[in-house]
Amino acid sequence: MKRSVALGLGLALGLGAQAARAAEPPRADAAPEILAVPAQPVKGDVIQVQPGAPCMSPSDDGDGGKACCWYGSAEYLLWWIKDANTPVLVTRGAPGQLVPGALGAPGTSTLFGGRGVDLGEHSGGRFLAGAWLDEEQKLGFEGVFFFLANQGTTFSARSTGDIGAPILSRPFFNVNSGFEDVDPVAFSGILGGTVSASLTSRLLGAEANGRAGLLRGDSYRLDFIGGFRYLDLAESLTIAQVSQELPVGTGDTLQLFDRFHTENRFYGGQVGLAGTVGGGPLVAGFFAKVALGGTQQTTHVSGGTKIINAAGEVEAADAQGLYAQPSNIGSHSHSDFSVVTEVGANVGYQLTTAMRAFVGYNFLFWSDVGRPGDQIDRNVNVQPLNFNGQLGPAQPRFTFRDSDFWAQGLTFGIAFNY
Repeated sequence: MKRSVALGLGLALGLGAQAARAAEPPRADAAPEILAVPAQPVKGDVIQVQPGAPCMSPSDDGDGGKACCWYGSAEYLLWWIKDANTPVLVTRGAPGQLVPGALGAPGTSTLFGGRGVDLGEHSGGRFLAGAWLDEEQKLGFEGVFFFLANQGTTFSARSTGDIGAPILSRPFFNVNSGFEDVDPVAFSGILGGTVSASLTSRLLGAEANGRAGLLRGDSYRLDFIGGFRYLDLAESLTIAQVSQELPVGTGDTLQLFDRFHTENRFYGGQVGLAGTVGGGPLVAGFFAKVALGGTQQTTHVSGGTKIINAAGEVEAADAQGLYAQPSNIGSHSHSDFSVVTEVGANVGYQLTTAMRAFVGYNFLFWSDVGRPGDQIDRNVNVQPLNFNGQLGPAQPRFTFRDSDFWAQGLTFGIAFNY
């Protein structure tokens, strides 16, 4: 009995003390009690990550995973490049002129050259792969490779050489006479022939960069980029003709070609800025880079001539053409200081936490490059060769002529991180 009374008294005192404490006002220095309830992600939900914030890897389930340490992108490029300048290479002459097709002669019209040649749109690709060295994504490194596939334009003109048919010519300046002259391709009643020209261009490049975070917020980030840049531009211009004495099959056939191939390789250091901004699923990106270095220019000049008789036998052959003569044939190289700048912007949609689709625009500028049409010297010595070489001045001469180059266009790509 006494034990039951004691237990009851103890329970009553305990409940009374608890009630008394509950009735007391809270102390000013007392820490509030917080009931922490962990948030559980709903199956199927996508966790949106703002640009600049540490992203979650695709395997994370929302329980506080790690920041992404790998990133990259793959793009399809649809670009256009600066038109290629060439001298007037093919003309149509008017009958009755002393030198039909010569530049400046009445009735002469230009069929190819004399202005910028449009090389059309170029398809290509660009690939970026990078890694962060820390979870805060403050320091990283990346590599970039891009290319524009070989693309160009072709021209062809043909004339039977019958009376009244077009007169086709290849114009040049005759250093011996001091006047404009032509190499006839097709001439009324004398020659029938075909002349063609092709101009191609291919561009590729690579980068190795370090990346350092400058500014970062919930919906933006800005990074510094610094590293090494390489560019490679290769272009070729070929002019060819086939002329047959009339009537066809009874006389000689002349085959002749000139080829100018240029290669430009840039090596230099670069700096730049890159960043993203946006909230929700829409993200905008941008970058600007400038590189300083040297461009190694190489031009290969070659040519060939064949005279084939009616029986199909080669009567004469020589490794020279019209604009490619012993005086300029061969490989020529030199280096120039160059500046390369590139800017780009894009807008994308976040497909998942690890993947974004985007579309954008790029502009690339490259100073002091050599292009094939600029390396042609129209001044030609047409005197025959003797045992001592050319009679008169040794022309055409080879002289490096530089010009600026640009490429621009649209990009369509996928960016990812992991």
